[in-house]
Amino acid sequence: MDKIGKIKRTALVLFMVVSLILLYNIILAGRAAFIGYAVPIGEALNPAKIVFDAIRVLIVLSVLLCAMVLLRTIKKDETPFNRKNVKLLKSMAFLIAVLDPYEIVASRVPAVLPKAAMSGLLRFEPTTVFLPSGCFFVAGIVVYCVSLVFKYGISLQKQFDETL
Repeated sequence: MDKIGKIKRTALVLFMVVSLILLYNIILAGRAAFIGYAVPIGEALNPAKIVFDAIRVLIVLSVLLCAMVLLRTIKKDETPFNRKNVKLLKSMAFLIAVLDPYEIVASRVPAVLPKAAMSGLLRFEPTTVFLPSGCFFVAGIVVYCVSLVFKYGISLQKQFDETL
């Protein structure tokens, strides 16, 4: 019983950490939305870049929300092994795995339209990538494997409950 209490305390602490990270990201996204992009004088803002950035923010916020719901469920429920947690983990795995291919596509969109773009000479310059390509994809696969472990844990929990 002490192990369950430790898991629940850990889930509560991690829930608080993820909540603070989510709040920080919401503040950053709101600041970018209301203050806007810093565009050099004489350059035109690229609407496609804004859309790509907004979608990126939505993906990251969705992952954080899934993590919060998962941690809250682990804290509140009797056991972490339930179908809702498996679905949340699979959703998180998909969203995390999608980030790498999405970043590759988004990096091909310039932040601003150079003056040459007005005359049809648009240059695509890739933006800086902070992590080696493939890190988020692998992380998504790992989270998916954890969801399979949780799914297996459901069957073990059911067998354990039936033997008692």
